[in-house]
Order: sequence, then C-alpha cells, then structure tokens
Amino acid sequence: MMDKRSALVNPHASFEGREYPWGTAGRSEPLEALHSESLAHWFNSVFLQFKDPAALPFDQHELAALIAPRALLLTCGYEDDWINPEGMYVSYAEAEEVYRFLGAEDHIGMAYRRGGHNRTQEDVDHLLEYCDWRLRGIQPVHTDFKSSLYEPWRQGID
Repeated sequence: MMDKRSALVNPHASFEGREYPWGTAGRSEPLEALHSESLAHWFNSVFLQFKDPAALPFDQHELAALIAPRALLLTCGYEDDWINPEGMYVSYAEAEEVYRFLGAEDHIGMAYRRGGHNRTQEDVDHLLEYCDWRLRGIQPVHTDFKSSLYEPWRQGID
C-alpha cells in the first residue's frame, strides 16, 4: 500500500475463515459464495480463479499488514457468521506484529460490537472516534480499540 493518500483504512466485516495450526477459526462465508453471481462483482478475475482458500498466495493478516504504518481500524459484529469475527481477530493480532515492528502499534485497532453483518451507527461512531484520534490527536473517550472477547485467546499464545 504505497499510496500515501490513504491515511486510514477501515475494512468492515471483510475477513474470512481460515485454517490455523489449532483448527478452523470460527464460521465464515465459503469461498464458493464469494464466486457467486451476487458477490463476484466485489473481486477481480484473478481472485475468482482460486477455488481453494489454501491456494491463495496470501492471507488476510498479510493484507492488513500492508497498510502499516498507516492507521487501520477493523470493525465488525460478534455474531457475523459471514466474516468470521474470531478469524478477523487472529488476523488483527498477526498484523499488529508488523505494526509493532515499525513502532506503530497504536495505528492498528479494532472495534467489535454485538450484532451481525451490517454497518450500524455504533460502527460509524467507532470509526469517527478512531479518525479523531489517529488523524487529529483527540484521545478516544469511549473505546480503547485494542479489546475484544477474543483477547483471552491471544494471552495463551504470547
């Protein structure tokens, strides 16, 4: 992500399930659903050639890490069966290592909420508060942007 015009990125409900050494992280939309007529317009023809997620040359955490050191806020609902919120957290934790290496660990954050696959006013409020913090230096009041229900999982691997 060499384009410096992107000061902050907010992928919302945009991650997918994956196999990890300890098993599959959560539920997610199957790859074949992403290839469907109703969703294929989101992707280019190269992506649509992949039929097996394991064959993809990169994973979500690597895409997220490409944003570093610019600001990145991941948002979603805990009950979003289509994007795998647990896997999204794992991707966040892995991408955060790159941010830490670059001395920019405060430039990656997450804001989960109760609910499913939609963008709510709560998501917008989180994004605006994060933008105020990262782009204007106004400290967050309501959200720490580092906590989720999955944090105990991470404590087990650190």
